[in-house]
Amino acid sequence: MMKKLTLAAFAAATLLLSSLNSMAQTGGALNFDGSNDYVSLGNPSSMQFASTDEFSVELWVNPSNTSGGWHSIIDKTLWGYSSTGTGLLLYIYNDVLYLVTPTWSTNNGILFSTSIQANTWTHIAFTYNSGTWNMYKNDTSLGSAVTGSYTNSSSPWTIGMRTNNDASGMTDPTAMSIDELRIWNRALVAAEIAGSMNCEMGTDASLVAYYKLNQGTTGASNTSVNTVTDNSGNGNTGTLNNFALTGTSSNWVAGKVSGSCYTATGSKVSICHKGKTISIDTNALKAHLGHGDDVDACSTTKGKGKSGKRTSSPGGSENSIAEISGDEIKIYPNPAESAFNIFIPVTYKQAEIQISDMTGRIMENRTITENDGTPVQFNLSNVPNGIYLVKVSSENGNYIGKLIRK
Repeated sequence: MMKKLTLAAFAAATLLLSSLNSMAQTGGALNFDGSNDYVSLGNPSSMQFASTDEFSVELWVNPSNTSGGWHSIIDKTLWGYSSTGTGLLLYIYNDVLYLVTPTWSTNNGILFSTSIQANTWTHIAFTYNSGTWNMYKNDTSLGSAVTGSYTNSSSPWTIGMRTNNDASGMTDPTAMSIDELRIWNRALVAAEIAGSMNCEMGTDASLVAYYKLNQGTTGASNTSVNTVTDNSGNGNTGTLNNFALTGTSSNWVAGKVSGSCYTATGSKVSICHKGKTISIDTNALKAHLGHGDDVDACSTTKGKGKSGKRTSSPGGSENSIAEISGDEIKIYPNPAESAFNIFIPVTYKQAEIQISDMTGRIMENRTITENDGTPVQFNLSNVPNGIYLVKVSSENGNYIGKLIRK
């Protein structure tokens, strides 16, 4: 009898704990009820972008209503009645998602438009680079729009509503859940967006604001959790306005994204991007090199991408190679015509060398089992002119360099 009671009690306790764990699940998104909920992110200097700058914005949205008028998602507009408006606005109107900038007089300022479904998670990303905009929906490019310029507005960044045309208050609320809002100070390439849209980011110098939107508890009373944390480390905390913070709406809810983007050693590499050293995932390296960026840190004396030294110690998470000498890996000549050599120091006893083109097609693989320091030569007589990636993998670390065949 005692055994039966113990088992019954154990079963009841297990059921109770399971129920409590379900109720106390960490919230992974923020839900807006479509009445008057909005988040103000302010207008910090790090989130103000000029016409000659570049920036990117990305987030996941799950709208519960896409019809019946305007549903503002991200707003930084100041429309004005006596002059041309400024800023940008991402919104839904009658089942269509729009990105507009009132700075652009063409097409009523509409940069992109695409259909969007209710009750479905959709990833949205848009980038700006010195007059050119690009937009992506679920990792699919919606094309480019050239406005020639962009004028920053004095309005704050607002999520879930927009500033009235006369700047007198807020209007056009949205009913949706939002997850993983990121604002970058550079234009992401498609491979970067695809590589990190389904996971949480770590720290990145190019992230000026990063809102995981997961600090509340799903469906619980979260009345004390009335700000959104900036996980970029820049302190751009957002303020919740008019949220109930209890129940299944107007509260912290289950989200879309979980897990870390960067878990593998050697998954990031330093490059020189427009005179600034940044760290990117290796899956985006081909696209950056195709846009004219160079592997390795920027040099203050030798020009873009020719720093002449490794950016981190072997085996670290950020490794790269350039045309360097001494006890470092060296690719020469570079540019090359009929052949090139790779010098690998004898401290690298074994190594795998892979040559690939900018589409990812592997041109050659070679394994070095007993490295004695003799340069390894590759014949380029049957290789078309172009840019190629050279990857050296060893127990000392992973290195990626660019080779130009001319």
